[in-house]
Order: sequence, then C-alpha cells, then structure tokens
Amino acid sequence: MADRDVGKAKRAKEVEPAPGLDSESASLAPSKRANGLQPVAMDKEHFPATFAVLEKAVDRVAPGISLGVWLGDRKDDYLCSFHGKTSNTGEPNQPVGVETVYDLASLSKIFSTSTLAMKLIDEGKLHWDTKVGDVFPKGIISDPRLAEVTVEQLLTHSSGLNPQSKHLENMLETFAPGLGALMKERGNSLPAAGELDAERDYAAKLVAQLEAVPVGERQEKMRDFILGEELEREPGSESKYSDSNYILLGKILEEVAGLPLDRAAAKHVFEPLGLNGTQYVRTSEAFFDRSYAATETNWFRTQFDHAVQGQAHDPKAWTMGGYSGHAGVFAPLGDVMGYLRGMAEGDLISRETTEAALSEVPETGRTRGGWVAGENGVPFHTGFTGTYFELDQDQQIGIALLTNRVSFGYGHGMKASDPDHIKIKDLRADVKKALRSDLEWLGLV
Repeated sequence: MADRDVGKAKRAKEVEPAPGLDSESASLAPSKRANGLQPVAMDKEHFPATFAVLEKAVDRVAPGISLGVWLGDRKDDYLCSFHGKTSNTGEPNQPVGVETVYDLASLSKIFSTSTLAMKLIDEGKLHWDTKVGDVFPKGIISDPRLAEVTVEQLLTHSSGLNPQSKHLENMLETFAPGLGALMKERGNSLPAAGELDAERDYAAKLVAQLEAVPVGERQEKMRDFILGEELEREPGSESKYSDSNYILLGKILEEVAGLPLDRAAAKHVFEPLGLNGTQYVRTSEAFFDRSYAATETNWFRTQFDHAVQGQAHDPKAWTMGGYSGHAGVFAPLGDVMGYLRGMAEGDLISRETTEAALSEVPETGRTRGGWVAGENGVPFHTGFTGTYFELDQDQQIGIALLTNRVSFGYGHGMKASDPDHIKIKDLRADVKKALRSDLEWLGLV
C-alpha cells in the first residue's frame, strides 16, 4: 500500500503547471487564463482511459471536443484536453484548443441568467419570491396566475408556462412573414438546383427584413408574447422544461439591473469573474470566425456557403437578436472552468446564496438556481449544441465537456430513436467514468 501511495504521489506531481505546455491540438500559453486559472494539458500517459474515450468520440459524436477538470486542491490551474477541429465541413478550419469558443446553448441559463439572478439576490435587489407582477404592470399580463409566478418558479421550470408555445413562429410572422414557413419547409437542406438562386434571394430578403427590425423591438415583442400567454397548469404544480421561463426571467433581470441582459451579464458576471472570452453576440455584431466551434450549416443564415460560427444556434435567441435568458452565450473552455471555480470558491456569489441555489427543490428535479439535480447529488446542466458542466461542491470538482455535436445536424445525438443518441448521452457518462478512474490512479481524488 505504501508503494502504491508513493506511486500515486509521483504521478500526481508529474501533472504540474508549466509555463507553456504543447498538446497535439493546442499551445497552452500562460496568458490564456480565466479567473486566474492556468490550463494544464492532459496526456495519454497519465489519462489513458480518458483519452481512449475522447479519441473514439471525435467525428462520431462531434467534430471537436474539449474537456476541462477543476480540482479544488489545485487552486490555480485546470486540466484540459482538446480533440478534433472546429468544423466538420470541407472548409478551412482550426484544431480545437484553448482559443476555441463554443456556443453554450442552454448552459447560458445557468452560466449567465441564473448567476445574474443570484448576484442581484445577493445585492438585495431581487428575491427568490419576487413575482412577475412585482416587476411588470399587471395590465400587460394576460393570465392573473402568471403575475403570481416567482423567480424561483421560473428558475425551476415550475411556472406553468407552456413548453410548446408558438412564440418563435409568432415572432417570425410578425417581423418577416414567410420566413417561418420557409424554415419549417426547408429545414437546413439546400433548395433544388433549379430553385437555388431564386430561393436564396427570397430567403436573403426575409432574413434582411428581420434583421432590419431593431433588437430592442424584437426583445420587447418576445416579452409581450410570453406575458400574453395563458398558463398550461397551476404555478408550482409541476416542473416542465421550457425556454420561456428563462426568456421571461431575463426580461425581469433587465428591469432590475437597468441594462439589456447581455450588458448586465457582462457587467455583473463575466467581467468580475475575469471571463474575458465570454460574450453574447448580437446578430447586428455577428461575425464569421474560424476559432468559433461551428454548429451547423444553415443555408439561409450564413451566406449559404459555410456553417454557423459566431451566431447563436438557437433559433429563438437568433430571432431576438442574438441574446436571451435561455441561450446565446459563447465561451472558451477556460472561461467555463473559471466560472465553475468562481462558483465553488465564492468569488462572485455569497456562500449562503450559492448553497441555496444548489439545493434541490422537491418535486422539480431541479436545484433552486435551475441546475438539474443529479441522482448522485451533483448538480449539472446540458446545452443543445452538445455542451455540459457539473459542479461537485462536496468534493470540489468541476467538469466541463464542450462539443459542437450539432455540426453533424440539428438533431444529431438527441432523438431516442437515433443511434447517435447513445453517442452523445453515453459520451458524458463514459468520460466521467474514465476520468474518475484516471484521477484515482493518479492520486488526484
């Protein structure tokens, strides 16, 4: 046993920060830090089980995969591994690395919206039991029950808002009539050769018509659609996942903070945590950047010749102008690890509020702050683009697995009838199992 412990100590010591560590896919320079964290490259020698899983998954689950691990007793660094490339198309692209920025999709709900709510709760400007009717005039709220919905109920998806609402369709019909029908008819498949030019021109005009509407006007219209909704069920009676909860919560936070959500999140969350690579990207400011992990080829949103990179993949967030309480945040792996460390260490939010946010709310399957309450007591969240993170407060371990699995198609790895469903779902479980094995072998946990 003593020899084994000595071996563990020796292996653990070998996994040390260095001024610059080169991996096969990225150079980890000391300047690439988030919240004071230095990236330290994993390698096959020390993480054989983890590498076996990740290397097998590249080009089967996603073109690019980034894994990060923060261990509480290693205060100043995080372990990382990068595999694959930013896009699966034949276009020029880049190896995935510390510079790669991912569309976090629904991780935005926690990373930005929930955390901003916690910050405002800490400052006494908001409360878990603040009601929708405390923020918005009841005259613009159609269902009196919605006026009584609390911040906590929005966070835990137990407000009663309908998960199958038609707000996206209504937004498109309001600002670009015909675009919604075209999206539904065509999806992301190109028109037939004979129709290509005409259909492209028609789609381009509709998209230009939408983007000509000021972002503020689009944001307000989405808010009004939700406030005009009739609840599907009584508030607090059942938890049903719906983006509307976080879109509405985002509008509440804007009223309280006195800023648009993207600016409020930057001021109160991203900047204080030193997350310099994190941002919402408004469609008016959107750009094409190969360092962004591509989501999917979308013929009417990207000049028809390349995958979406640097625009929100989520159609509601895109229609609203690029930012929303439910989606739209972009971040590199280092910033996600900096966020997890910041939450665990209490760098931004008080211990009391953090503990409340991570405590499970009975009958919801959620924590008070909106995380999924894991069966093993470790809260986590996922994002549709193929993103995931979890935070084990007891063991002080944060794990992030970022992929761009939708680069292979909108529903890739999600449908229960699709064999790819196993790939994306099992990838998380397989990575965590292999990672635990390697960390135990190294004596790091």
